[in-house]
Amino acid sequence: MSLLCGENTAVCPPGATTGTVPSPTPGFRHKAIQHLTAVQVDPSGNVWLANNWSKLLPPTGGVGLVQLIGAATPVCTPLTPLPVRPAAAANHLCPQQTTPDPAPGQAPRAMRPDDYLVRPGDTLSAIAAAHGTTWSHLFRANTHAIGADPDRILPGQHLTLH
Repeated sequence: MSLLCGENTAVCPPGATTGTVPSPTPGFRHKAIQHLTAVQVDPSGNVWLANNWSKLLPPTGGVGLVQLIGAATPVCTPLTPLPVRPAAAANHLCPQQTTPDPAPGQAPRAMRPDDYLVRPGDTLSAIAAAHGTTWSHLFRANTHAIGADPDRILPGQHLTLH
């Protein structure tokens, strides 16, 4: 397995460009990964490898799986609190996520001009950057809606921007 520098070369070694291979020449090796016959990245960024431990000719299928958790960039917001079964005829990669229900006894509140409605894939940092503030300011102003973990915002939440 080899590591490649991506679009953001600031996290790569000095002088590296997109596509540079900073990993060792033979790549990263482990006895658990022997003869890969297929690779798939799931929506959460996990890489699944079909690992064929036997010497089949032609090399097809596999007799085991290797999962590299979080090795790729997620393409869907993690599902919380529970995953939902995608529709069989879904034409999109990420399952639809429902908006959180208001607390018992509360009606959903109307949007105000300084509100932001969280969408799938949003992060506090990205929302803050788009609106000229910091993630920590947004977190402090919205602790009542977000809770104790600034990394757990949910699609459908209303955040106050100022």
